[in-house]
Amino acid sequence: MNRDTLRWSSRVQEKAANPGECGLHNASDNALRFVKENFLAEDVVRPVGRSLTLVSTEHSYSHLTVQRVQAANGRSYTNSETLVMGPESDEGRGRCPYDPYQRNTALIVDGELYTGTVADYRGNRPVISRHLGEGQRVDLKLDDTLGWLEDPTFISSSFIPQEEKIYFFFSEVGREYDFLDKFIVSRVSQICMSDVGGQRTLQRRWTTFAKAQLRCQTGSQLPYNVLQDMDLLPPATGAPPDDTLFYGIFTSQWSVNSGRSAVCSFRLKAGLLHKAVLLQSGPHIIEEITVFEQVQPVKSLKLSIPKAVIYVGGSDGVLRLPTANCSFYWSCAQCVLARDPQCGWDPQSRGCVGVSVATAPL
Repeated sequence: MNRDTLRWSSRVQEKAANPGECGLHNASDNALRFVKENFLAEDVVRPVGRSLTLVSTEHSYSHLTVQRVQAANGRSYTNSETLVMGPESDEGRGRCPYDPYQRNTALIVDGELYTGTVADYRGNRPVISRHLGEGQRVDLKLDDTLGWLEDPTFISSSFIPQEEKIYFFFSEVGREYDFLDKFIVSRVSQICMSDVGGQRTLQRRWTTFAKAQLRCQTGSQLPYNVLQDMDLLPPATGAPPDDTLFYGIFTSQWSVNSGRSAVCSFRLKAGLLHKAVLLQSGPHIIEEITVFEQVQPVKSLKLSIPKAVIYVGGSDGVLRLPTANCSFYWSCAQCVLARDPQCGWDPQSRGCVGVSVATAPL
């Protein structure tokens, strides 16, 4: 490749896609435009050691590759005239999308690549993954096999050094609103950088993944529920990481808000415990518990099945919480709709009781 030219080659002959066929049209032109517009123009290339990783695509019908790109002067790597192609090529599936116009997000922390993208050319397999792990750190991913992601559109990602966490921002179809047809919900999810996957179950899968809804709404108005962009305002010098502010731009899927947008700010608080159950339709959060009076990170969790309690460790000490709080539900409808497998409605006592202590069929 010449110093003043970015050349792009495909391993298969390009052909136009006819209606109803799977194919790629002008694959090289699209890929080249994607690199120039999304990486060179927006300065989102991140350094990895002495070289630079540029998520660029080489299309074929069966695979996708990532090329490593190096800057001739070591610094001015956003100038296409100083870019040269490195000798290495890596598997790109799950690191960048097949379609250069598919929204995705990626960032590099300590030489490791964290991505939110899709892993197939149809765009039907969303994945949040970590690549380029060194030493004992294996590559991890979270895909749609457990139903944790529902047709997401990835927007951005951020790294909070003090917490050693990666946050992903995206919008997806909200399964918890199954009474509405394809209701869009904006989310923030987190993963811990120290995550190495499970030993027996969840091998090479995230074990620290959690997500929450981002609400942008005023009073009784219809929500601005579709996230379009997110930016971070770091805390002042000496302030705790909880003071980090995230500003999101939202639009609405409702016609009444057509042509309008809204800006909402968020703080990502720690010290909350979610009780969830994996249903056939996907995961469902039963309860959100504020563990500590003062907001602080949860440092350890220990579940005791015989005692039906969970021990939560924090900076101020250890708390013991019951795994079920059935008395919280006052009516039969609340008890049943909570979908807590440890609770059921007792028609004799007319109360929501634990299934382990029930004396009659629930």
